[in-house]
Amino acid sequence: MVVTALVMSAFISYGSIPTIVKVAKIKNLYAYTNNRTFHTGTVPNLGGIALFLGFTITTTILAGKYFNYELTYILTGLVIMFFIGIKDDILILDPGRRLSHR
Repeated sequence: MVVTALVMSAFISYGSIPTIVKVAKIKNLYAYTNNRTFHTGTVPNLGGIALFLGFTITTTILAGKYFNYELTYILTGLVIMFFIGIKDDILILDPGRRLSHR
């Protein structure tokens, strides 16, 4: 079951990356090099969407009869973090605004 979940989430994430990169290029959403980053050159933002899709789709499909309220709480928290992350990728928020969510 764990191997199935790993392979399934990897395929979903890997399959969604080209579309996400294409949208990031069209919308000019790049992470540029600064003193806090390790990457060189520009990197398209929104990569978290692929991870989010891979995890949530795999979890909801494979959880089956084990999908209970605890898992619902985890997924709800993940969705909240996902939307804050998307907002940060698009608007580039400072850390204080990310935490306060104003």
